[in-house]
Amino acid sequence: MKMITNLIVTGILIFLAGCTDKEPATTKPGMEYHFTRKDDGQEKAFPTYRISQGNNPTDNDFQQEAQVAATLDHLHPIAIPDKHAKSDALERQNAWIAYKKFLVEHQSDTVLIRHFRDKYANSLLHQYDLLHQSKHEQLQFLVEELIAAKTGRFATILQGLTALKQTTDPEVFSKLVAETQKQVQVSLELHQIARQRLPQMLENLKKGTLEPKGTLKKDFTVALIAEDDFQESIQMLEDYRKQLARL
Repeated sequence: MKMITNLIVTGILIFLAGCTDKEPATTKPGMEYHFTRKDDGQEKAFPTYRISQGNNPTDNDFQQEAQVAATLDHLHPIAIPDKHAKSDALERQNAWIAYKKFLVEHQSDTVLIRHFRDKYANSLLHQYDLLHQSKHEQLQFLVEELIAAKTGRFATILQGLTALKQTTDPEVFSKLVAETQKQVQVSLELHQIARQRLPQMLENLKKGTLEPKGTLKKDFTVALIAEDDFQESIQMLEDYRKQLARL
């Protein structure tokens, strides 16, 4: 479910960055959508990866992302412990071996590997507690995996970088921080552009002179982006940028 949420957020940001103009059309009143904020304790992600080779993702691009996420759920390569359960050393080791094995077996499928890194590197760090229970090499590897995924798990990456600061080669550490800063900046700029364009985009959507990209329905898109002006996300990204500058 989290992967699908990230895909929707990515789709909305792409949609706000570039919509397709069309002639006004007479449309029937659509469904009403009502959103309630819920803190489920999950980390907010800020994906910056591209789902298309060009600047304008197609329906097929969005569908492929959803299909890959579904494939990964079906493969279920690593069992994810309940959030209240504590894994032992053997379970952590088995999860680590399974992670490395999956990377080797599916290395040619870059989209699948991106989804895998996002879900399971994060799981190993949190549910398996390798953020605190791992050796230096394991922790550095998993932090590098999350950075490579470009799925914007900046809170977890910052935790990992903070833990690695005193034990990592300064040059290597600087590169990890620099790449994370780059991703934060990209996401921040996307959100700022989206916020600037929101009022006009919403107005044109309601008039029917703009069409959402991908599989997002117009009424759903209008309700979702009207609910959030991205200010909270922008503030979080600004905070991440400050924290990275202090490392």
